[in-house]
Amino acid sequence: MDRIHQFAREKLKIHSDKMKQRLDTTSTKTAFKPGDAVWLYAPKRTKGKSPKLQSNWKVRTP
Repeated sequence: MDRIHQFAREKLKIHSDKMKQRLDTTSTKTAFKPGDAVWLYAPKRTKGKSPKLQSNWKVRTP
């Protein structure tokens, strides 16, 4: 039973390392500079208006 458990742990480690490597190669890092305009997720619920029709995003500029 211990050997099977160890084998499963090794396989999980190998596959998780592969998934991390694949994610790291496809992801991009975004660098923002001071003064850049960015979209800010700030949901605000207004009574009497459908949430579908309300904007959850606003542009944030310093």
